[in-house]
Amino acid sequence: MCALFFLLFSTMTASKDKEGFFEFSVKPGTPVEIDNILNYTILVSFFLCDPFAMHVNYFNEDDKMETLKFKTKGTFSFKCKKLIFTSIEKTQKISMWKIPDHLCHNSSILLQTENVLDANTENAVQQFPICIFTQLEGNHFFVTASTQQESTSGLSFYSKDIKEKKCYKNSNCDFHSLSPFFLRINGNEPENNFKLSLTYKINIKRAQKDNSCSMSSLPTVFHHGVSFLPSSFIGESTVVCTNLAQDTMNRIVSLIVTILVTVVVLFVIHCIGAINIFHLCHFDGHGGNESGYQQPGSADISGSLLE
Repeated sequence: MCALFFLLFSTMTASKDKEGFFEFSVKPGTPVEIDNILNYTILVSFFLCDPFAMHVNYFNEDDKMETLKFKTKGTFSFKCKKLIFTSIEKTQKISMWKIPDHLCHNSSILLQTENVLDANTENAVQQFPICIFTQLEGNHFFVTASTQQESTSGLSFYSKDIKEKKCYKNSNCDFHSLSPFFLRINGNEPENNFKLSLTYKINIKRAQKDNSCSMSSLPTVFHHGVSFLPSSFIGESTVVCTNLAQDTMNRIVSLIVTILVTVVVLFVIHCIGAINIFHLCHFDGHGGNESGYQQPGSADISGSLLE
């Protein structure tokens, strides 16, 4: 029994030390510590928990402790040495990314929607790298992205275990996964007139009332507090979302239109067939009179007319 407990404890501890995406629970009276993260980009989502029923303490390089004061549920980026999560009441569920800092040190963008998001962005001068994250809750995530053809930037997707999938073209780069992932855009130098178009789809079990329709920079927690400054990535952006209700209505309308079009086509085909049959019968009737018509008694006249 002790060996089993030790194995479970070791596995839980190891999961927090690994890189990538993972989830864990925080039970009352059992704080969870995430240490040695100074050289990592840390993203933490509190959508699946009650942030008002827990404390989050973070430590800077000098081991000075600060406490994150929640105003709302959300996803935060942390720049610190250590994190300690403590639940005040009931078990809390946390979703988290732990990513080597060189991958996403410049800008972290979060996509948020209930169902589908379409975005077009332009920036006069673009700094790299950029990391664009799917939501940290849900399943069946899908992203397709394109930059302008003359762009020298490169696109790569990273799965939950930080495995890279490069895209070797500038248009229609796509990736899908059952787990959250992120898109990384990188370049050797700043790029002028950078353009990006992106479509993001997500399947969630229930609509999260806290979700907004957005493609925005994450608030960053560091030793001075929380920074809500916009990312240098966000230039002129157009973002349009389709929620579950709209998607369902669109499907219903599409089905009704398809049925109506099918009925009209079948009716037209039926009418054309009926008209053709009518013309054929009418033609056959007239043809019989012209070829078979004889003057009465003409068949009975025989012999010479000059008798």
